[in-house]
Amino acid sequence: MALTESETEAAAETRLQQQQHENNCSSSSNNYCCRQQQRKQQQQQQSHWIKHLELLCIAVALLLLPSSVHGQQQKFRTVPHDLQVLEGSEAMMRCEVANVAGAVQWTKDGFALGFSAVIPGYPRYSVLGDRKQGVYNLRISNASTHDDAEYQCQVGPARLNSAIRANAKLTVISPPASIEIKGYSHNSKVEVRENQDLTLKCIVANAKPEAQIVWYRGNVEYKPDKRDDKVEETMPKRFTTTSSLKLKPGPDDDYTEYTCQAKHKALSPDMPMRATVQLSVLYPPGPPYIEGYSSGDTLRRGQLVELMCRSRGGNPPAQLIWYKNGSQIRMAYRTSGRLSENIYSFTAEAGDNKARFRCEASNVMSQTPLKAEVDLSVLFAPAQVTVTGPTEARVGDVVPLTCSTAPSNPPAEIKWMVAGRQVRNATSKTTVSSEGGWTTSSNITTTVEPNKRSLVVICHGLNMQLTENVVATHTINVLYGLAVVQQKNATNGLAVNKQKNASDSFAVVTELVDEIPGIGAPSLKTAKRTSLKKGKKALPTDLMRYRMWQEHRQRLLEVVSDLDNRPPGILAVRKTGVNSLSDNAVSFMARTRENIQMLVAISQTQRTHGAIDPFRYEQPYVMSAVPGIISNLERLDAENKEFGKRISEITGEVDSGLNADTRTGKKDNKLSASPVSFFLPEEALAKYKPFNIKIPSTDKERRQVFRPRIYFDICLKDVRPLGQIVVQLYTEAAPVVVLQLVKSCMCNMNNKFHIKRLFPNLWLEVEMPVENNTQLQRPLEYDGKVIDHGASSYVLSFSKDYLQGFNDHLSFSLSFKPLSVANGSRIGFGRVVKNSKIFDCLQSYGTKNGTLSRGIVFTGCGVL
Repeated sequence: MALTESETEAAAETRLQQQQHENNCSSSSNNYCCRQQQRKQQQQQQSHWIKHLELLCIAVALLLLPSSVHGQQQKFRTVPHDLQVLEGSEAMMRCEVANVAGAVQWTKDGFALGFSAVIPGYPRYSVLGDRKQGVYNLRISNASTHDDAEYQCQVGPARLNSAIRANAKLTVISPPASIEIKGYSHNSKVEVRENQDLTLKCIVANAKPEAQIVWYRGNVEYKPDKRDDKVEETMPKRFTTTSSLKLKPGPDDDYTEYTCQAKHKALSPDMPMRATVQLSVLYPPGPPYIEGYSSGDTLRRGQLVELMCRSRGGNPPAQLIWYKNGSQIRMAYRTSGRLSENIYSFTAEAGDNKARFRCEASNVMSQTPLKAEVDLSVLFAPAQVTVTGPTEARVGDVVPLTCSTAPSNPPAEIKWMVAGRQVRNATSKTTVSSEGGWTTSSNITTTVEPNKRSLVVICHGLNMQLTENVVATHTINVLYGLAVVQQKNATNGLAVNKQKNASDSFAVVTELVDEIPGIGAPSLKTAKRTSLKKGKKALPTDLMRYRMWQEHRQRLLEVVSDLDNRPPGILAVRKTGVNSLSDNAVSFMARTRENIQMLVAISQTQRTHGAIDPFRYEQPYVMSAVPGIISNLERLDAENKEFGKRISEITGEVDSGLNADTRTGKKDNKLSASPVSFFLPEEALAKYKPFNIKIPSTDKERRQVFRPRIYFDICLKDVRPLGQIVVQLYTEAAPVVVLQLVKSCMCNMNNKFHIKRLFPNLWLEVEMPVENNTQLQRPLEYDGKVIDHGASSYVLSFSKDYLQGFNDHLSFSLSFKPLSVANGSRIGFGRVVKNSKIFDCLQSYGTKNGTLSRGIVFTGCGVL
């Protein structure tokens, strides 16, 4: 083994000293002294060689030691791996070291976080684990984009162990803050003209990493040829994606919905983030068409006709107007979707024959109205037949007669009957009438035959197609008597004059007697024949009979009956009781209302099994108003005291820098009281003592742990906000459930809360999804005696059926009234302490079966 330079110098110095001692001893006479020095030098040489042997043994041991302890070197049992978490959630970077010897710490982007479990300057960072087990896990709560970095688990060197390191990257993803189609609200209508250029710009803001945009036309993914997508970093580590869609809508795009959907890692597939608009494309209507009558059809006069004009398509729907022969007759129309309809109902008349009915369709996009026309053909018989000709004729005279029909369609056929015999060879003529249809006229001549007092002529207007017959009768009186006497006795003028005077006298009597009942034609004929034979001027007997009839008639008019024929004077009101009918009706309605109220109360009692008292007890009626006034004053005094107490306890949430004494101007304010200390029942703390859990010492920290307060912003979907409610939670009632609600509200995960059912005057049910492998899916710790359901309204609770854990959703309810029946079957863990009146408005949007009549959403949440 070679000696070092220092060892060589020491050996040389030792030999030099020995030589000096030998010289001294040789010159000295004392032999004893020389022997002592020699013995000492030998001992020094022995100790020097012993040291060299020790160094040699140590060197050999160092050479043999690594091979013997190679299996005990420190190494990673669990190597940190890259992790991706949602913003607001918890990140756990795992690091486990086997045979740990050196000190362990974490670094963030090369910056050392230290060896302590609590990392200074990073309140959300902590190292969890056990050095004995070699576990050094880095936990980051409420992860944000600032935590996005490269992390390294470092194990330092110690006792022949070299340092080891392992890297892992933490990626914090954040869902998009909003999605919108620029310029349009969700589910709004976009009005655009046909073939007009339209650009829809979808903006997905503040996502990490950037979101992808997918367009849908209806329910089908839309992939246009031209699409402009752009990504910008609007905030540090936040990206906004825009996608522009250029369209030229046509009629097929009317009523079509275009939807842009954001695709992102942080978004749940069953809860997509979408913005939708519906196109309303303005375009001309389709051509109108007429139903109810077609060319070649025929109508009959008096037939009910319905002409239906329809037009399909067009936005806005077509305006339909009916015209008859160029004049507007009906403008009212109705629409259903994109179908317009105008129905004109009328009864067919003769004037409708060959009438032109026109329907015009137009809207704001029409340059000229679209038309549809139809000409009617109406069949009708002549309204009347007229026979013209002389009414008197002598025997042997040739009488001309004319028969004319009123307008008809088709033309009428005329048939003659003279004295009961049909005229065969009558001629007729047909002409077009200005009123529509045709008129027919026929002329005949007939000879007056003897031995007849009159000649009856009948004209028939026949319409064979309509099987209708119109008849007119004409009578020709045959002249006899005086004319015959004049011809036979032309020379006897006196007889003729006498006969003429008798006839004149008889005409006067006839005018009087026509009105006399009982004097008929036979009497007049007899009187006439008698007067003509006798040649008298008047008929005294007939005149006397007429005067006697008039006197008899006058006597009958003046007759007065001996019997009282007036109606009896009975008071109908007393007999029928009409006046009491209204009173009876009022009392009947009052009893009916009372019965209905009683039935409703009984129904509520049966539905709640007697747990709710539905009856309302009114105050007893008092004759004097003084007791009521005193009661009102006492009530107002109590309310004022309570109101003053609340005002005195108000503290501002903003620190103005002024204490209560400075504001009031008094240094010693006796009215100001110290805040009430937080009190937690001992039985609530007793179950935590065996676990040696450190209870916070200050009231503020105790309230935050055992009585946290959260809030929810409630809104009617797409209508208006309703307000904000504040809920106080009771941790000891259900710690895991309360913790989940607080975490969700801290991260503002309002979109996870959904109102599933709402029963007016009872409760509403809320659900939120539960992540996998959470404490909520294990048996729950609870205390069912913390909240009394029968003593408070607006209590948050869940069923005992979930004590073994929630499967997919955390389901809880909020009661609208005290429900003592819920004690023992539900676990109450919270209570609404502010703005509970909002639920009075919410109840109007529930139904008997629990379905919502209007959408109710949570637009925000947080922790107070």
